[in-house]
Amino acid sequence: MPDIYGLPNAAWNRLCARRAERDFSKPANGFAARELWAKTIEEVSKGVCQGPFTYDQLDRRFGAGRWRAMARFAVEQLRADGTVECRPCDDAAASQHNLCTSLGETITCESADFPARAALVFASILGLSGDWAMLGGTDDIELAYRQCPVRTPQFTVVTLSDPTDGIAKFFAGSLSFRA
Repeated sequence: MPDIYGLPNAAWNRLCARRAERDFSKPANGFAARELWAKTIEEVSKGVCQGPFTYDQLDRRFGAGRWRAMARFAVEQLRADGTVECRPCDDAAASQHNLCTSLGETITCESADFPARAALVFASILGLSGDWAMLGGTDDIELAYRQCPVRTPQFTVVTLSDPTDGIAKFFAGSLSFRA
């Protein structure tokens, strides 16, 4: 597993900022950039991240080359009512955050036939037959990766372009962050 401190963080952060600015300048990305910015500012208002910050502000806070950004991009999702929603995603694969981290626990996802198998077990235990239905659902955790303060806020930084000027700005995902 690579050591995140040993990566060329300063060069990556500059590249990440340039890419955000380049992508913003593409005419087709205007709507997504505005929506992405609005969703990120909403996270700030909820207190789950802080910003926007400049590159120099983060260098002063964490030290030059001692923080690493992830590119934030928009995923458009179709809602049930036919409208499109923008969901922010942080690219921890491209930034190598995923390679540099490990978890003490992991989740195991069930296959798609789990509800049918569970219903069969309940029906057999309860002796059910005929016309009945088992109801179930799933809950998505809002802001799953931003709910808790982190020990290393310098590695929870995301970058995206400010839609007012197209300049890359940074947001840190720690509740205890101070610029």
